Order: sequence, then C-alpha cells, then structure tokens
Amino acid sequence: MCSQVRLADQIEPLTEVQKQNLVAVHDRLAQQGMRMLAVAYQDELAETASIDRVGNQGLIFAGFLGFLDPPKQSAISAIQQLQAHQVAVKILTGDSALTTQQVAQKVGIQNLAVTTGEMLETLTDAQVSELLTEQALFAKLAPLQKARLIRLL
Repeated sequence: MCSQVRLADQIEPLTEVQKQNLVAVHDRLAQQGMRMLAVAYQDELAETASIDRVGNQGLIFAGFLGFLDPPKQSAISAIQQLQAHQVAVKILTGDSALTTQQVAQKVGIQNLAVTTGEMLETLTDAQVSELLTEQALFAKLAPLQKARLIRLL
C-alpha cells in the first residue's frame, strides 16, 4: 500500500529494490520470533477515508515495530508432557508463518511445515482434515478459519 518511504527527513519514491530490502528485514526479524508491524501514514488523509480507499492513494512507509513475546517455560514443559502422552499439539495463530515456526521450534514442536489461512481457502473440509493429521502449524488465520480448524479437529 506504500508508494513512498521516509528516509531520515526526506520522503522518496519507494523503489522495488527498497521493497525487497524491507521484506528481507521483516522476514529476518520474524524468523527470530518477532511479531512485526509496518507503520505507514499519509500526509493529507481525509477524515472520511477508510483503509480500503487509502490503499489506492499510496502511503508513506515510516518503519517497523517489532514485538518479542517469548514462550514461557511453563508452555515448553506443558508441550513436552503432552507430546510424551501422544497428544498432538497444534498452533492456530494470526501471526506470520515465520514467527509461528520460530515459536514452535522454541517450544519443541518438530514438524515446522506451516499452512496459512490463504492456503486453507482453496481446500475442502476433507482436505483440511487430512492436513490436520499431518501438520501442527497454522498461521495467518482469521477468526473464522480458526473456528473451522477447531470444528474439523
């Protein structure tokens, strides 16, 4: 949604190379377990503008905010106990796939394959049920997608 970037005190057009660099920064920090938010603004945003309308007007990229929320030791030991009793542990989250994989690895989940909400949209309930037997990580989910997975489980 951004067509410009703020660099120091200058606003410049956002180039494709800069976009690729920003994605790389995002991905590197997400792989470290950070929850990432992009911050952007528009100088003359009309009071009645919605984010949908803003999308075509071009925002100015200002930077990232990263939040680190490491898993608690109690979560790690709880997952270990569940796995020891052959209980399948699943992670259903709205977080990015990269962040989900990092958290899963920290708590001892071995299968780091991720299915995203976007991928789920193309699958039938039977296909999703099969996927639920094979995978533990489901990321970038909307609330209705989480409810669908829980229903199918």
